[in-house]
Amino acid sequence: MVEMIVVGLVAGLVAGLSSCALTLLVLRRLFEERIRPAVEARLEELGDELSNRVRRSVRQGFLDAVVALPSAEVLQGTSRAVSNTASSLVRGGLGWFFRGVGEPQGGDDEGEP
Repeated sequence: MVEMIVVGLVAGLVAGLSSCALTLLVLRRLFEERIRPAVEARLEELGDELSNRVRRSVRQGFLDAVVALPSAEVLQGTSRAVSNTASSLVRGGLGWFFRGVGEPQGGDDEGEP
Protein backbone atom coordinates (compact mmCIF):
# COMPACT_ATOMS: atom_id res chain seq x y z
CA MET A 1 0.00 0.00 0.00
CA VAL A 2 2.76 2.49 0.89
CA GLU A 3 4.57 1.52 -2.29
CA MET A 4 1.52 2.46 -4.34
CA ILE A 5 1.34 5.87 -2.69
CA VAL A 6 5.04 6.50 -3.29
CA VAL A 7 4.72 5.42 -6.92
CA GLY A 8 1.69 7.70 -7.34
CA LEU A 9 3.53 10.65 -5.81
CA VAL A 10 6.60 10.07 -7.99
CA ALA A 11 4.41 9.73 -11.11
CA GLY A 12 2.60 12.96 -10.22
CA LEU A 13 5.87 14.73 -9.59
CA VAL A 14 7.33 13.55 -12.90
CA ALA A 15 4.16 14.60 -14.75
CA GLY A 16 4.21 18.04 -13.13
CA LEU A 17 7.89 18.59 -13.87
CA SER A 18 7.54 17.42 -17.47
CA SER A 19 4.53 19.72 -17.92
CA CYS A 20 6.53 22.65 -16.54
CA ALA A 21 9.49 21.82 -18.78
CA LEU A 22 7.28 21.53 -21.87
CA THR A 23 5.55 24.83 -21.06
CA LEU A 24 8.91 26.49 -20.53
CA LEU A 25 10.20 25.23 -23.90
CA VAL A 26 7.07 26.42 -25.71
CA LEU A 27 7.25 29.86 -24.09
CA ARG A 28 10.95 30.19 -24.82
CA ARG A 29 10.40 29.36 -28.49
CA LEU A 30 7.51 31.81 -28.65
CA PHE A 31 9.68 34.47 -27.04
CA GLU A 32 12.63 33.86 -29.36
CA GLU A 33 10.56 33.79 -32.55
CA ARG A 34 7.90 36.44 -31.97
CA ILE A 35 8.23 38.50 -28.84
CA ARG A 36 11.96 39.30 -28.89
CA PRO A 37 12.02 40.61 -32.50
CA ALA A 38 8.96 42.78 -31.82
CA VAL A 39 10.46 44.18 -28.62
CA GLU A 40 13.84 44.81 -30.28
CA ALA A 41 12.16 46.57 -33.23
CA ARG A 42 10.14 48.77 -30.87
CA LEU A 43 13.22 49.58 -28.81
CA GLU A 44 15.07 50.51 -32.00
CA GLU A 45 12.20 52.83 -32.99
CA LEU A 46 12.15 54.42 -29.54
CA GLY A 47 15.94 54.84 -29.61
CA ASP A 48 15.78 56.55 -32.99
CA GLU A 49 12.95 58.80 -31.81
CA LEU A 50 14.83 59.70 -28.64
CA SER A 51 17.98 60.40 -30.62
CA ASN A 52 16.07 62.69 -32.97
CA ARG A 53 14.42 64.52 -30.06
CA VAL A 54 17.74 65.05 -28.33
CA ARG A 55 19.33 66.24 -31.58
CA ARG A 56 16.46 68.69 -32.20
CA SER A 57 16.55 69.94 -28.60
CA VAL A 58 20.29 70.51 -28.68
CA ARG A 59 20.06 72.28 -32.04
CA GLN A 60 17.19 74.47 -30.80
CA GLY A 61 19.04 75.26 -27.58
CA PHE A 62 22.12 76.24 -29.55
CA LEU A 63 20.07 78.42 -31.89
CA ASP A 64 18.31 80.05 -28.94
CA ALA A 65 21.67 80.77 -27.33
CA VAL A 66 23.05 82.28 -30.53
CA VAL A 67 19.93 84.42 -31.00
CA ALA A 68 20.16 85.58 -27.38
CA LEU A 69 23.67 86.88 -27.90
CA PRO A 70 23.87 90.67 -27.77
CA SER A 71 23.58 92.45 -31.08
CA ALA A 72 26.47 94.33 -32.68
CA GLU A 73 25.13 97.66 -31.41
CA VAL A 74 25.01 96.45 -27.82
CA LEU A 75 28.52 95.04 -28.12
CA GLN A 76 29.76 98.26 -29.68
CA GLY A 77 28.13 100.35 -26.93
CA THR A 78 29.61 98.11 -24.26
CA SER A 79 33.08 98.27 -25.77
CA ARG A 80 32.76 102.07 -25.98
CA ALA A 81 31.79 102.24 -22.29
CA VAL A 82 34.71 100.01 -21.31
CA SER A 83 37.05 102.14 -23.41
CA ASN A 84 35.77 105.37 -21.79
CA THR A 85 36.13 103.91 -18.31
CA ALA A 86 39.67 102.73 -19.04
CA SER A 87 40.70 106.10 -20.48
CA SER A 88 39.22 107.90 -17.47
CA LEU A 89 41.18 105.67 -15.12
CA VAL A 90 44.37 106.31 -17.07
CA ARG A 91 43.74 110.10 -17.12
CA GLY A 92 43.01 110.07 -13.39
CA GLY A 93 46.15 108.08 -12.67
CA LEU A 94 48.32 110.30 -14.86
CA GLY A 95 46.78 113.43 -13.34
CA TRP A 96 47.56 112.14 -9.86
CA PHE A 97 51.10 111.31 -10.95
CA PHE A 98 51.75 114.74 -12.52
CA ARG A 99 49.97 116.71 -9.75
CA GLY A 100 52.07 115.06 -7.10
CA VAL A 101 51.03 113.27 -4.02
CA GLY A 102 50.92 116.22 -1.60
CA GLU A 103 49.06 118.74 -3.79
CA PRO A 104 45.34 119.35 -3.43
CA GLN A 105 43.25 117.63 -6.08
CA GLY A 106 40.89 120.54 -6.81
CA GLY A 107 38.99 120.48 -10.12
CA ASP A 108 39.94 118.12 -12.91
CA ASP A 109 39.27 117.99 -16.66
CA GLU A 110 35.66 116.90 -16.36
CA GLY A 111 34.51 120.13 -14.67
CA GLU A 112 33.85 118.61 -11.25
CA PRO A 113 34.84 120.76 -8.19
